[in-house]
Amino acid sequence: INGKKIGKGLSNKPFEIPKLSSATQDVEITLDNLALARRIISMINSEQLAYRIDSVVHINLNGRMHRVKVSRAGQLDRNALPMQAND
Repeated sequence: INGKKIGKGLSNKPFEIPKLSSATQDVEITLDNLALARRIISMINSEQLAYRIDSVVHINLNGRMHRVKVSRAGQLDRNALPMQAND
């Protein structure tokens, strides 16, 4: 977040991606350092939030394992996000 590595996530839960489609997988993230918690809160509260997510997906094709690296980056503008009502 904003150029700082905050932690890593790992999931061993299998999931299936249908042909010509996409899928979502929830992954629990572990902070590398608890001192980062305060910095993360201030980053999230900033007007602009840049992020990069690097992933490795292990794919089983016909009994053979393949690794596919995926990287996504972007920027969130807090003012452009829809407001949510408090419950």
